[in-house]
Amino acid sequence: MSKNEKEVGLLLHRLGVSSKYCGFEFLSSCVTILLENESYRHKSMNFLYEELAKKYNCTAKCVERNIRTCIYSSWNKVSYNTVNEVFGSTMNYVEESPSNREFIMNLLDFFKFNK
Repeated sequence: MSKNEKEVGLLLHRLGVSSKYCGFEFLSSCVTILLENESYRHKSMNFLYEELAKKYNCTAKCVERNIRTCIYSSWNKVSYNTVNEVFGSTMNYVEESPSNREFIMNLLDFFKFNK
């Protein structure tokens, strides 16, 4: 396990994302891939979902759905202070959970500005 994978996993746990969901591993892998390959950041999320689907032997739709489930379930549990600390004013906590892309890109920004 790389240093990036550990840091991403710890941050996801801090945000209330439970590792009991298979989407946790998909989300963690997605963020790690983007951290390690900056050029992927400008590709579509579908491209990343397809890459992860190949890696985990499932469909891109399965990857997308499981990531969405993780984000939704954690968003209902995580405190406002934690969201504000990690994402700052880029996320509106009182609204519904963020999209997969919005959540992932904000995680990337967190790592970019906190390393």
